[in-house]
Amino acid sequence: MRVGVVISGGFDSAVLWHMINKLYANTGAVVTPYTVPKVDGSIRHANMMLESYSKKNNVKRIHTRRVGIVDQTNRYPDGATLLEQLVSGLREILYADIPLADVVYTGASPFPKHLVDNFPFVPRDRNFTRGTEWEDVCKQPFDTYTKDMLVALAMDENILDNIKDVTHSCVTQDRGRCNECFWCQEREWAFTTNGRLDGTN
Repeated sequence: MRVGVVISGGFDSAVLWHMINKLYANTGAVVTPYTVPKVDGSIRHANMMLESYSKKNNVKRIHTRRVGIVDQTNRYPDGATLLEQLVSGLREILYADIPLADVVYTGASPFPKHLVDNFPFVPRDRNFTRGTEWEDVCKQPFDTYTKDMLVALAMDENILDNIKDVTHSCVTQDRGRCNECFWCQEREWAFTTNGRLDGTN
């Protein structure tokens, strides 16, 4: 079985990568990371996370594969644009002439209402496969997990310290954070809720 995991360089997809590899361990499945090369430094941070994962688990170094279509001139994409970029990558993985994977997982999770209400351009519904033709081949296992729950999950799995410094959530800067965009504020809230300090990215 060929399993694809979309990793963005962000926190949620890093947790997803660890969990999917744990789920498919010793099954014979081939798990491959894919990244949409957005202007927020996603390729760089995805590969940083994969390098950290490889070292922690003493496996051969893994590199992500580029998929999808991105306007590299748009430094400030809104939520709808980011979603379309993701979907373009999923189409390439699942619906190429020769599909790259039998099933693909994304780390999309619901946004906390108290934060998202302040950012009208951020899409409200992040579960975009349920009830569609993609439902059986595109899985969103975190569709009920807000980011604070994913931070708690990372703590339970003892992977938080391994991924917090190598993942990146800000969509307006490719290094560090602006502390103003929704994604920066969501991440800060999630760590604070769990009484933990975040990394530097």
